Amino acid sequence: MSRVDELAEELAKAILESEEYQNYLRAMAEVKKNPQLYQAINEVRKRSFELQNSANSDIYNENKAVDQQYAYLRTNEVALNFLRCEIGVCRMMQDVERTLVEDIDLELDFL
Repeated sequence: MSRVDELAEELAKAILESEEYQNYLRAMAEVKKNPQLYQAINEVRKRSFELQNSANSDIYNENKAVDQQYAYLRTNEVALNFLRCEIGVCRMMQDVERTLVEDIDLELDFL
């Protein structure tokens, strides 16, 4: 196994053991206790993912519509905690990706 593979496995283990990921797992377990809440949260997650990965030029208004449609989730402490924990994990992953991308020059100026 190469050193890069070993370090990648080490990084994955560190992420799995991180406070952010452990909080996410606990929050997900709480959400899953309520199937309706779990379904509603997954609908928001799916719509948000689709918006972020679409070529739609009106993403601001689309996102605002999703926020309004699911505003009631922000009044539910279990849902709110889960969404905060998920954002924490996503930010951690973004930081890892940013570090790799910024430090490795692939000469992508043509993009």
